[in-house]
Amino acid sequence: MDMPLSLNPLNLFKGKAVLSYDGAGKARFGIFPRYHPERVQWFETNPCCIFHAANCWDSIRKDEFDTCEGLTTTVNLLVCRMTSASLIFNAGNLPTPVSKTPIPPEYLEEEQCRLYYYSFSLAPRNQQILHQFALSAIPFEFPTLSPAHTMTQARFIYGCTTTSPSASYTSGLGKSVKIDALAKINVSTLIARGAAPNNPSPPEPIKGCVDTRSVSDILAFSSSSPSLAEDDPIKVFTFPPNHYAQEARFVPRHNGVAEDDGWLLTYVFDESQIDEESGECSEGAKKDEGSCGKDTTATEGTVWISWDLV
Repeated sequence: MDMPLSLNPLNLFKGKAVLSYDGAGKARFGIFPRYHPERVQWFETNPCCIFHAANCWDSIRKDEFDTCEGLTTTVNLLVCRMTSASLIFNAGNLPTPVSKTPIPPEYLEEEQCRLYYYSFSLAPRNQQILHQFALSAIPFEFPTLSPAHTMTQARFIYGCTTTSPSASYTSGLGKSVKIDALAKINVSTLIARGAAPNNPSPPEPIKGCVDTRSVSDILAFSSSSPSLAEDDPIKVFTFPPNHYAQEARFVPRHNGVAEDDGWLLTYVFDESQIDEESGECSEGAKKDEGSCGKDTTATEGTVWISWDLV
């Protein structure tokens, strides 16, 4: 992946910003056979920032343009797609720069970070991006899935979200965004719905979204229609008030049968144990169950290692 985001310390000697993002540039995806990078094929689309890929897999599909017995390979990619680089600038306590180059209207998108689907056709005479759209409108970052289904057409992707309507992973991650919910998304269902040839209202390429509901909409539906919510392709699990999580990891059940047979393991902290004025543990805080205040541990990037691998 080649995003229009660059970090060049040598710019300091030129009087330029070390960090730069070209909102009028292009995002490029290169695909090549393993061990043969010289056969790379590039695909270009609207600019964006991607820091976490959720999953990637090949599929074989029939294509009228293909010359190899009607079979062609398609590469499918699920990512957490950000529509700007404001996250990076905010994380470094830097102002988000204003583009000096006019941004084309087709590039303008609202600030968001969503679970996004790309499919790339590798057919000799039809090399193109077949699909590119968001699966859900909810904020979504730090994806995880069943390890046994990585690099295959997995059914479920899990990740972090927030119930705050004003929160955005793009502009406030690490500052104002607090992860107070985890999401389970049936990507197979949403991909099939968005890519269906007979869909009367397919998602708009690039800017479109299959499921446009907010987190509050999903929670309200789950509360009002629990029996129907069982088949909802998006499920949101909230934490108690003042409890916030970090990146989760899917831990499969030993000898589990179904793909989602397992647990989501994450670090959760009760923020009510913090004294608002001093930032230290308040009186009566449960110190024996974990630290708080300035000693609270934050985690980004986790991995589960089963006892069989130790």
